[in-house]
Amino acid sequence: MGRILKLQPNYRPVGKYDRNMKVVTKLTSLEKRIQKVEELSIVIDKWRKLNDAKKNLTGFKLGADELSSTVIIRDVAG
Repeated sequence: MGRILKLQPNYRPVGKYDRNMKVVTKLTSLEKRIQKVEELSIVIDKWRKLNDAKKNLTGFKLGADELSSTVIIRDVAG
C-alpha cells in the first residue's frame, strides 16, 4: 500500500514539482550565488589595489590654462 503523508497546516513546498510529483531543485539560484561571490571577490581585489595605490601616493598637482589641463601624480617610485 502507498504511504499517506499528512502535511502540517503551515507547510509550503520548497521547490516546483514536475509531472511525477518530484521536487525540482533550483540550480539557478545556486549558480547565481556562486556568480555573486565571484563578482564580490573581484570587487574586493580592486578595492585592495586601490588602497595600496592610495597608500603609495605622495602628492599630486593640478594645473590648467586656457588651452589645456595638467595632472601630475607622484608616488613612492617617483
